[in-house]
Amino acid sequence: MRPVLTCALLLWMLPSRAQMLLVEPGADEPELLHFNPAFIVRNGVTAVNAQLWTKRDGRPMQPLDRWFRYRFSTGGQLDRATHMLGNATTGLDTASVLYSYGTDGRLLQELHNDVHGYYALQMEYGPDAHLVRETHVRLGGLTAALDGPGADTPTVISDERYTYTALNDTSWRKTFLNDRGRPYQEETYAKDRLGYLRRIETLNLITQRRGLATFAYDGNGRLASQTAQTNLAVPETTTWQWTYDAAGDPLTRDLLRNGTLARHSEFLYAEGTLFLKAVITKNNETGLIEILRMEVER
Repeated sequence: MRPVLTCALLLWMLPSRAQMLLVEPGADEPELLHFNPAFIVRNGVTAVNAQLWTKRDGRPMQPLDRWFRYRFSTGGQLDRATHMLGNATTGLDTASVLYSYGTDGRLLQELHNDVHGYYALQMEYGPDAHLVRETHVRLGGLTAALDGPGADTPTVISDERYTYTALNDTSWRKTFLNDRGRPYQEETYAKDRLGYLRRIETLNLITQRRGLATFAYDGNGRLASQTAQTNLAVPETTTWQWTYDAAGDPLTRDLLRNGTLARHSEFLYAEGTLFLKAVITKNNETGLIEILRMEVER
């Protein structure tokens, strides 16, 4: 697979010596790019710009009218993520997310702006740093949203609260409460004796539907695979697998559905630097190759 992609795109890979991206276990979508704040600060990165290209067998690469921009704060945290679709002649649709953090670095708000208007996800934390409340509110406009409480009357779309119960030294349970304060779902987390997250078991208290996610690590403690079965009554699994270079930078990422390879991704780094240059993904189900070409601003 690697020779096919690299020869077809005339790109090559050089080993890097730091981690621009983080690959962490958890419930987040594995395809999302998680930039390493320490790397961003250390290398003076202010933004990353990207454009999506595609390639089909026997055809040259073609740029798409899809751009992405990731802007960072002085502390290296993602400050704004923007996705632009279209061009000057057909019209440009823009969706963006502004991120706000507390002095302790915890995410407090995501302010979304898209074709549906403005809305925010607001987070509250307990004294132990656990997320205890997440509110989804519809806002009247960007000015009102940035002016803060009292500037506009938000419409609450959903209001969830979470409680946590320690089961033993290595496992705990997270209970989801709806806007009426009633429990409807549980997630049980289990770590091994070394502190690595190994399992997340989910249970819908209303339907009794159960799910399971398991995690495995390589010899250096980096996440090697993540397998999820959202409904244990249905034999369907989704597995993500990663490989890394000696410094811990991700080199490949595979998506398997029921054990069959569905997508293969490669991470390419610019010659002579530590910066991510492109993410190349081949969809084995469609034959389409997508290339996310990236440039770093400093």
